[in-house]
Amino acid sequence: MGETRAQELVLSGLARLGTATIGQLSRSTGLHRRSVKLVLERLERDGLVTTTSVANTIVYAFGNVDAARRQALAKLEQLERSVPRLQAAYDETKDSQVINVLHGPPGLRALLVDEIIKGVEVRAFKLSPERPEFAAEFAANDERRARLKIPLRVLTPLPVEEKRLTAHRRTRRRGATNAYVYGNKVTLVHNGAETSIISVKIPEVTRYFTELFEDEWRRVRVKEVERGTKRRT
Repeated sequence: MGETRAQELVLSGLARLGTATIGQLSRSTGLHRRSVKLVLERLERDGLVTTTSVANTIVYAFGNVDAARRQALAKLEQLERSVPRLQAAYDETKDSQVINVLHGPPGLRALLVDEIIKGVEVRAFKLSPERPEFAAEFAANDERRARLKIPLRVLTPLPVEEKRLTAHRRTRRRGATNAYVYGNKVTLVHNGAETSIISVKIPEVTRYFTELFEDEWRRVRVKEVERGTKRRT
């Protein structure tokens, strides 16, 4: 994610919260704590935010308003002069921005919205159930997907061996990574203590996950047919 966009997210989060810690801004924006800290350090150097210590915790707030205004006008003037160069650089490199990292509910929302925007079939590897606090988010997204007729196929491991099933349950207890493949992206969602999301846009990776999904999908269908045949006999 670009520096300017990260600053916008942090400033917007600070505007909503009034005062906030790094952890609160991280949860509010979906940015990693380290990214938030780096942005805040730059903003503090520019006089746009101030810090105070409350119960041994650093709390951030907006700084000098006049300084912020001067800084914003200077940035705007600089940006206007740079637009042609920035546009050319973006056109040249837009397909090379291959990895994004997001966290928590805002990151999950960004993933789900991106799936809808792409408007293509979504292939999902589900190794663990979604976290309960995100159930409403997934339900709303599934409704939008159905309304827009965007296909979704979900693949879960077949518990055909007790040993494999036991390992799968252990994985679920400590948090597992689900994968979503759509368009030119593979997005990994890790359901650990905090939901972390890594979106990868590398053709070779996307192709690998797509082929893996299709192979496993066919294997599962064959197993289902075999089971149905055994039950009937």
